[in-house]
Amino acid sequence: MSVLVTRARVIVAAAFVAGLTCSWTEVARGQSPDTRESCATAAEDGQLLRSKNQLREAKARFVTCSQSACPAAVRADCTAWLDEVTRAVPTLAVRVNDDQGHDVTTARLFVDGAAAPADQASGTSFEINPGKHVFRAELADGTSAEEVAIVAAGERNRIVRITVKSTATTQSNGGTETTPPATTPGPASSDSRGVPPAVFVAGGVALVSVGLFLFFQTRAWSDHDRLESTCAPTHRCDPGEVDDAEAKVTAAKISLGVGALALAVGASIFFIDRAQSKPRSARLEVAPTAHGGLVRLSAAW
Repeated sequence: MSVLVTRARVIVAAAFVAGLTCSWTEVARGQSPDTRESCATAAEDGQLLRSKNQLREAKARFVTCSQSACPAAVRADCTAWLDEVTRAVPTLAVRVNDDQGHDVTTARLFVDGAAAPADQASGTSFEINPGKHVFRAELADGTSAEEVAIVAAGERNRIVRITVKSTATTQSNGGTETTPPATTPGPASSDSRGVPPAVFVAGGVALVSVGLFLFFQTRAWSDHDRLESTCAPTHRCDPGEVDDAEAKVTAAKISLGVGALALAVGASIFFIDRAQSKPRSARLEVAPTAHGGLVRLSAAW
C-alpha cells in the first residue's frame, strides 16, 4: 500500500477512536456513526484510487468526505486531498475535422471504446485520467478515425485533433455530396511481364560455372605446388601427374568461359525482352564434350 493509503487508514482509525471518546459531542452535532463510517471509507477509497491514477474517481470520493457532516479530522484531510487532485486531473478537448480541414460537429466520439457525451465531440473541455487513451470519431456514413494520446497528470486544456476522411466530398458551391467515379483498370502494359525463365537458367549456369572454376583452379594450384616442390627440381615428374594438373587448368578455364558466356546470354535475353513488346521464348542448353563444353542458345521472336 502507498503512504497515502496508509495515512487514510490511520485517519479512519483516528476517526473511530474519536467517535468512541466524543460520541456525545458528535451526536449533538448531527454526526451519526453511519456518517462517520461513510466519510472514513470515502477518504480511504479516494486515496486508493489516487494511487492507481484514477484521479476523477478519487476526486468524487474526496468531495464526499470533505462535506461538513464528516468529522473535522477527516474533513480537513479530504479538503486538502481534493485540492491536490483537482489540480492534477488533466483536461482536454477533442476536435474532429474532415479531410478538407473543416470542423465536424455531428461526429460521435468514443473514448477507450466507450461512447462519450455529445458535447465532448464538439470541442468542449472535459476531465480525463492520466495515461494512454484511444479517441475514435465516427461519422454518419460509418467512416471513422482514431487518435492515440498519452495524457500527463496536471495537463490542462490539451487539444486532440482527429481527421476523418469521408467517402463523399462536399462541393463548395452547391453543398451537395458526390461520390468519386470508379476507375476501371486498363489493360496491363507489356512492361509488367516478369523476367523470362531463360534469364534465371542462364544465371544458374553462371553460378555453377563459377563454382566449378574455383574448384578446378584450386586443385590445379595445389597440384602445381606439389610438383614444384617434389619432382620439378630434378625434371623427373610423372607425365600422368603433369597431364592431370594441366587437365584441371583446362577445366577451370572452360568453366570460367561458360560462366561468362551464360552471364552474357542472360543479360542479352533480359534486355531484349525489355525492349520488345512481343512475347517470345528462349532456351539455353549446356552439355559437356570430349574437349570441353557446349553452350547452345535457341530463341523465338
